[in-house]
Amino acid sequence: MADASVSAEAKAMIGRQAAPQTCGVSLTAIRRFARAIGDTSPVYVDEEFARNSQWKGIIAPPTFFFTLGYYDDAPGTQLREDGRPIGTELDVPLPVNRAVGGASAVEFGEPIRPGDTITSTKRVADVYCKEGKSGLLYFTVIETTYTNQKGEFVAREKASFIER
Repeated sequence: MADASVSAEAKAMIGRQAAPQTCGVSLTAIRRFARAIGDTSPVYVDEEFARNSQWKGIIAPPTFFFTLGYYDDAPGTQLREDGRPIGTELDVPLPVNRAVGGASAVEFGEPIRPGDTITSTKRVADVYCKEGKSGLLYFTVIETTYTNQKGEFVAREKASFIER
């Protein structure tokens, strides 16, 4: 049974929450993101158009929250082989040294607007193990919830990381 390979210490991480992080949102950041993803909708860049739209002002593209950072910057000496920082609050103790992103599911709430302060809160939603063709694969599911300065729900992502 592969799931028995997950230690009690790793399983105890389920439900653990990292300290919330906040980030301000600027009009420039929204415009740059829209340009970077090739979305030419005027609701992201044209103040007059956006003011007359259903949104009553400029909003960010729905996936803008991804730019709000997953990890703080870390020097190269503090990175694992797979590029993730060492010793984060949600660093699940698993016998692995490589990770790749797996599935990601997203729910959207209120749009992000220029001037918003977005708070992201991460928690370990699950840790489990499966037998793969080349051995055990460990899965860590991180749920990140984003809210604005009014406490309104903006987005939630459940991201799976496959580790070996």
